[in-house]
Amino acid sequence: MCYFYIMSAYVRQSATLKCTMGSAQSALQLSHPVSPVLLCGSPMAGMADIKPVANLAPFGLCKSLANPTVAAATAAAGGKLQEMPCIPCVTSPWAYAKMNVLVKGRPALTDDSRCVCMWLGIIKVKAAGQKSVIDTVPPPFITEDPQPPAAAAPQTKAGDPNAAGTGTASPQTAQTPQQGGAPQTPKKDLRASITESVKASIKNAVNKVKDRAASAASAISTAVQGYVTAILTTAGTAAMAVVGGIFGIRNKGDNAGTEEKAAEKEENVTTSDKCFCNRDIGVDEFKEIVRHLRMTEGIKNISLFTKENCAFPLEDKTIQRLTEEFNKTCKKYNINRCIQKIHFLSQIYHESARFMTSLEGGTGDGYNPGKRDDAKQNGNTENGDGPKYKGRGLMQLTWRNTQLEYLNYAKNYLEILNGKTTDEIANRDNNFEKVISDTLLASMDSAGWFWSVYKVIVFDKKENRQKYHEILGKALNDVALYADKYQERISIAVNGGTNGKPERKMYYDNLKIIMKADQCPNMAKTDSDQVPQNTGEADNAKQNTATKAKASGTSLKELHPDVRKKAEVLLALCEEKGMSVKVYETFRTVARQDELYAQGRTAKGDIVTNAQGKEYKSYHQWGLAFDIIRTDTKDAWENSDKFFDKLGVLGESLELKWGGRFKDANGKSLYDGPHFEDRVFGTINSLKKKWVTPDKFIESWKA
Repeated sequence: MCYFYIMSAYVRQSATLKCTMGSAQSALQLSHPVSPVLLCGSPMAGMADIKPVANLAPFGLCKSLANPTVAAATAAAGGKLQEMPCIPCVTSPWAYAKMNVLVKGRPALTDDSRCVCMWLGIIKVKAAGQKSVIDTVPPPFITEDPQPPAAAAPQTKAGDPNAAGTGTASPQTAQTPQQGGAPQTPKKDLRASITESVKASIKNAVNKVKDRAASAASAISTAVQGYVTAILTTAGTAAMAVVGGIFGIRNKGDNAGTEEKAAEKEENVTTSDKCFCNRDIGVDEFKEIVRHLRMTEGIKNISLFTKENCAFPLEDKTIQRLTEEFNKTCKKYNINRCIQKIHFLSQIYHESARFMTSLEGGTGDGYNPGKRDDAKQNGNTENGDGPKYKGRGLMQLTWRNTQLEYLNYAKNYLEILNGKTTDEIANRDNNFEKVISDTLLASMDSAGWFWSVYKVIVFDKKENRQKYHEILGKALNDVALYADKYQERISIAVNGGTNGKPERKMYYDNLKIIMKADQCPNMAKTDSDQVPQNTGEADNAKQNTATKAKASGTSLKELHPDVRKKAEVLLALCEEKGMSVKVYETFRTVARQDELYAQGRTAKGDIVTNAQGKEYKSYHQWGLAFDIIRTDTKDAWENSDKFFDKLGVLGESLELKWGGRFKDANGKSLYDGPHFEDRVFGTINSLKKKWVTPDKFIESWKA
């Protein structure tokens, strides 16, 4: 007789499986060494049947970037997804097994069971291998060995259906060919045994990931070995997080694993009565946030990024990936407080059409030169630039200049841009701007960059500068600390106008309720004197001043006229904000550049530059850079209070490059807070190609 658990079928040999990261279905193969447990003539599946190939046949082609072979092939193809053979690598037992039915000592599988590949694919049972339900009576335990006889036979009451010889099998009674029925096995002891087995499997899974990954790496070419090593921990941790989540949800009402679940809950700190300041948002929490936002507009569906123009791969269209990238972005860009996250979420939720797309709708022709007066000044100088550089990412970055600004900022962060020059990124034929809208990573990261780095509050009219003096020069993330006071101003800064103003306000108000902002102890006051400081990691970078050489040029007249104007405006902004500063250095001679280059090499002091005078690699030598120091009661280069970070925001609002964001080829910070330069005249290489030496360039504009 074939036994079935109500609403579920037990799994047997050749059951059909599917994987969320695979392109094809697969079959489950069982390989019990001796006397397999049969179900309708075929071996019955158990919780431990997870071996790649031996049990789990390949699922066609894999599309997960967590798979090192897929990631390597995709990188070699310039970022275009390349699917590779989908050979599952499972590190922990099947979940959702039937705990009170054993196959060879392990819980039996049902069509509700699933397991997780370390490449983040979820493997499910599509068809259990059964044609029809023959009986719904709960089946007996099937064990490999008969239970030992009990010391004394238990007394049974007349008419007890579980008494021996009644003809009705008990869920606690094991049947074997050698024995018609064994005494009952205490359910509590059985559960404890199974629980300990599962707990041990999960506890050791991370180590298994490393072992399996090492084996997998041997099949990959030497060229991608380093890449594999780099992602092992991330992939293994993510896979285990998924497995842990599956068990946690399914065993919610069970006693098994109570201590582990309690510890996990404490570690993740996702209790509903805790605010969201300085912590990650949990996946379930983020899901509830999206669900409630949709429900306020009568939308029941919570599917993500389903619009046709959204080119995200399938693995990026999940609440788990959205939560992961949101948390990473908040950490990276110091979006730490509840109110900052509420403001940020309300804007990206609207800009992305309720998390349904990452690319602006419409043709984008309206951004072409000649269609808008500001097209050319924003970099859209050729016909076709409108559609090419229309809104991209979750903050809908628009215009060629803005998108190129982000790509150059993130070129050490986005793999597709690693090693690319500014000219290569700017080449329209390379289409690098697509990475902003075609990957969740860049879509979310570009939103964080726009929010905390790129967009600052500036005004042309004097009356507006006076009206909004307390937020002038501040990034949107800092303006968000004023809570309700500047919500509308933030929306205008994001959109460039008043489009969607009512909806943005509605999302903001709803998020304050959903995320319980009234319970946040750090809720910002609207009084500017009481606005709290951001709580990101303190930037301890500080210029060494002990051996700083004397500057050779300190006059703004030695700068290019356009750069001089920007420097003058920056000084005026500093004065308006009560920041006491002065210009320290402008133009540098070859001798001065060599003097600085010698520091930390042939002279005392720390290394402050990698450019020799004769190479003309410093913008100072071209009259396009200047340094500003503070003249208040603190050291001229003191930055423990983030003085130069605030100065940098003001400079960036004038389209100056700020040295506080400089990085080396490996992405390591080369913090130079007092430094500003103007690159609108081209890169150093393009300047040298056109003018050869700074002297000829300077003569051209001094004349």
